Amino acid sequence: MFARPSMPAPKQPHRQLSLPMRAFEALLGVWTLPGLMADVLWLWQQRSAERDRLLQMDDRLLKDVGLNRADADREGGKPFWQS
Repeated sequence: MFARPSMPAPKQPHRQLSLPMRAFEALLGVWTLPGLMADVLWLWQQRSAERDRLLQMDDRLLKDVGLNRADADREGGKPFWQS
């Protein structure tokens, strides 16, 4: 009888997922709690590794990327869960 107005799908933020998680979500078409948890854990691991590498850089490399030792120490000293 009456046509239902079409609503655009809500936009989802871009996430980098492992291939198995992308395949699983494509199969189900939904985000899953384990998938979201895996994303957070991956982000925390990446953040920790990047901060470790930043602390290992010498002053010449820090200058090349526009930082000084104080900036590197401040960023590298943050806990992994802080952005």
